[in-house]
Amino acid sequence: MNTRVGVPIAFDAEAWCLSGLRQWKQVDGHAVCVAPSGCGADIMAVLSGVGRLNGLQAARWLVQQGVKALLSIGVAGALRPELKTGDLIVADRIMEERYDEGYDQWELKLLFTKLAQTALFTKGIRAGKGAIVSVKEPVSSSEGKRKLYMRSHALVSDMESGSVARTAEEADLPILALRVVIDPFQRNVAQDLSDCLDRSGRISLPVLLKNLRRRPSLFPHLLMMTRDMAVALRTLSGAWRALRHTLPPILLDTNFWS
Repeated sequence: MNTRVGVPIAFDAEAWCLSGLRQWKQVDGHAVCVAPSGCGADIMAVLSGVGRLNGLQAARWLVQQGVKALLSIGVAGALRPELKTGDLIVADRIMEERYDEGYDQWELKLLFTKLAQTALFTKGIRAGKGAIVSVKEPVSSSEGKRKLYMRSHALVSDMESGSVARTAEEADLPILALRVVIDPFQRNVAQDLSDCLDRSGRISLPVLLKNLRRRPSLFPHLLMMTRDMAVALRTLSGAWRALRHTLPPILLDTNFWS
């Protein structure tokens, strides 16, 4: 069996974007896809669902399966006004909100962050570098994003990267994190639309239709969110194609982590 890099994925759309039409199988109650990277290592992806606990359970399960590195990849919300939908961030630091106050933090290897940026640049993909903050609950308003940025100075927010970083530290494994902006700083996501996503990252059509019937004014916002998702997934797919053959050998080469 080839050495494997583990990739927890929160949303169905992200999973389809990264794995294409490859078959997903049920293993120990998890939806799992194993695919060759083309460089002697396999990518083992697991559909985790949304949120800190789901991300933690999926990452720890991947470690139990024997993966030798972890990758956090997907979409995120922008915390800085200049970031646009589709902008790509390679993390040099991952932060996670504590349940009381403050943050847990993990510094990522600067050399590897630079190598990832270089690999993307050679394929014509620009990527920024900075901190990702994982939050307890989604931050949907521009005011909430502003406050989170003032507290954390992170570039983007998600809900799972902190769990992946925590697991990597527990297992003494290398980690990389890449996130693509889906909703810019200025975007206010209506709660009635956020409520349409379940913890598995799937859209509940009954809830969506009920909310649209009750508030038809949400329809333009839904179209905008759909467009943003398409833009973000296009960037995510391009970044993955640029990196999937390059990253596993570096992640798995202990010379880079000595």
